[in-house]
Amino acid sequence: MSGKINFRALVIEATISLPELDILKYRGVEAVQSENESLYVDIGATSERLFPSVGSIAGRALFMLRINNFSAQTVSVVFNGELLTNHIGFATNNSSVGIIIEDIFGNRVIPGERYEYPLQQGENALVFTCGLISVTGKILPGEVEALSEFEFAFK
Repeated sequence: MSGKINFRALVIEATISLPELDILKYRGVEAVQSENESLYVDIGATSERLFPSVGSIAGRALFMLRINNFSAQTVSVVFNGELLTNHIGFATNNSSVGIIIEDIFGNRVIPGERYEYPLQQGENALVFTCGLISVTGKILPGEVEALSEFEFAFK
């Protein structure tokens, strides 16, 4: 089973002095359930002030991959796409930020590496979070887009 994930976000220029929160956006939840399906994950708007240094992460959203399992014990998942230069996430159209993915256990998912998860018989949901990671000292406001492809292998 395979498919594509289209990530979208917006980095906004911070011009107000109100405190800003970086919260997990549950409205970004989408699930893919069938072969070659595309998933659209909207991370939403994130202020440039939430990135105080290189490597800062902000603007998280949740997404899941649903699997109907009849006999496999485990599934391995790999996410592929254009890599950031430090190989910890996915490159975007905005050179100042990338996209990172973490699994439900908080483990960073490195693009191109396989991760194995146990399965139960019937419907399963693999839950992930994604977010923006700063890759430069100066964050550029504007739209952010990235594409990742995922692939499952059952054992």
